[in-house]
Amino acid sequence: MSVRTPPRHAIVIMTDQHARYASGAYSNPTILTPNIDALASRGTTYSAAYCNSPICVPSRASIMTGRPVHEIGAWDNAHPYSGSPEGWSHALRQAGVHTAVIGKMHFRSGTDDTGFNEVIEPLDVIGGVGDIYSLVREGMPPRPALADLVRDARVGESPYLDFDRRVADAATDWIANAPLDESWVLLVSFATPHHPLRVPQKYWDLYPDIEVEDTTAAPDTQHPYIAELRRVMGVGEAFEPDEISRARRAYYGLCTLADELVGQVLTAASDRGFDDETTTTIYTSDHGVSLGERGLWWKHHMYEESAGVPLIASGPRFAPGSRVAQPVSLTSLYPTLLDVFGVEDSRQSPLAGPTLPASDDSVPHTAGGFSEYHALGASSAAFLLRREQFKLVYFATEVAQLFDLEQDPGEHVDLVGDPRYAEKLAEMVAELMSLVDVHGVDQRAREDQARLIMAHGGRDAILADGFTIAFTPPPEAVTP
Repeated sequence: MSVRTPPRHAIVIMTDQHARYASGAYSNPTILTPNIDALASRGTTYSAAYCNSPICVPSRASIMTGRPVHEIGAWDNAHPYSGSPEGWSHALRQAGVHTAVIGKMHFRSGTDDTGFNEVIEPLDVIGGVGDIYSLVREGMPPRPALADLVRDARVGESPYLDFDRRVADAATDWIANAPLDESWVLLVSFATPHHPLRVPQKYWDLYPDIEVEDTTAAPDTQHPYIAELRRVMGVGEAFEPDEISRARRAYYGLCTLADELVGQVLTAASDRGFDDETTTTIYTSDHGVSLGERGLWWKHHMYEESAGVPLIASGPRFAPGSRVAQPVSLTSLYPTLLDVFGVEDSRQSPLAGPTLPASDDSVPHTAGGFSEYHALGASSAAFLLRREQFKLVYFATEVAQLFDLEQDPGEHVDLVGDPRYAEKLAEMVAELMSLVDVHGVDQRAREDQARLIMAHGGRDAILADGFTIAFTPPPEAVTP
C-alpha cells in the first residue's frame, strides 16, 4: 500500500523510566519540564496511559509490535526483541516510509532486522542475551546492590549522559538533513532519566528542598506480592528520609536534563519547518519509577508510579491543549503510526482524541489500560486492567487488588473485600479473564524462562555467578 500524499513525517521521542507524574504536563508543580509541557500545549495529553509491562525489554517489544507481552513471549529482560514478530517499523518500511532509529532500544542486537532503514547509536541488551540472573523466580535471593543504587544518588556524570547527548546531536543532524519530499518516521530514544542516579551539578541545584512522606510501612503489613518484591529487590528495610530525598533530587534533575534533550530534538524539527501541519510528534517513556513510595524502588509493580507513563501527541490529528482521560496502552502507538501514513491496521484503533472518535467496545484490550509483568522480582504473574476510574490488579497466585483512582489517586485503599464494590470487582475480573488466560500465560512464561535457564547452565550455575546490575554499556563515541 502506498502512503498518503503529500509526504507525512513522524518523530517519536522516548525516554527510559520517566514516570507519568514527573512533568509539568501532568500537573507536577515541582519538576521542571518546559519542553515536554510545550509539546502538551501543542497537542493531546493522555492522562491514563500505561506501559504494557513495567520493565524495559518487554515494554519496548510491545511498543514495537503493538501486541501485549503474552502474545509475543517477551517476558523479561532476557527475552529481547529481535524483529519477530514484525512491528510498525516493518509495516511502514514495506509501505515506502523511510524508517530510522537513534539511541537506546534494548533490542537483541543492532544488527537484527527490526524494520529500520537506519540504526544509529544502538544501545541493546548485554551481549545479545540480557539479564539471565533475573530469570530465576523461585526462591529468589535478595539483591542488595539495588539498594546501593539509592544510596549512591549524587552529583556527577555517567556514560549514559554522554551517550544521550550524542543521541540528541545525532537526531539534530538527522532532522537537519531529512528529506522534505519523502515520508519518514524517526524514533529517538534516550537512556535518561533511568538510574544510575548521577546528575550534573546545575540540575541537582534546581531541587534543594525535597520533602519525604512517611515511607516506613513494613513488608508484613503490605500485599504479599509487594512485600516479596521489596525483599527480592533488597529494599525490605526503609531508607532514611535524607537518602530518599537525595535519590529524588537526582531523579528530578535527570528528568529536567531529559527534557532539555527532548527540547533539542523538538527545536531541530521546528527550525527545519517540520510543524504540526505535516509532522506528528509523540513523546512517551517505556515505564515509570518508584522513589520510595510504599517502600518500593524502581518499577516491577502495577501502582501508578511504575505502570503509568507520559503520552503526548501533536500533529494534524491532535487538538492543541487537549486532554484524554480514556485509558490507553503503549501498544496503541502501532496503529497510530500506521494511521499517520495511511497504512491500514485491523487489529486495534489508533489513539483517539477530542477531534477523533473514541475506540468502540469491539477494540481489543491492547487499546485500553492493560499491563502485565512476569520478570525480575515477580513471585506471581501480575496483570493490570483499567476501566474508567477503576483499576484491577490481578495476580496468578495472590489475592487481587481494586482501586478507585478518582477517589483514591494514591492507591492507599484496596477495595477488595468491600461489599460495596463486589459487583465491580467481579465484572472486571470476568473481563480480564475473557481477554487473557491468566494461569495459562503464567505457566507459559515460567516454562520459557525455565528453558532459558537450562540453556545457560541451570539455576545453580546462574546463581553462582552472582547478581550484577544489568546495565548495558553504551557504545563508544566514534571519533571523526
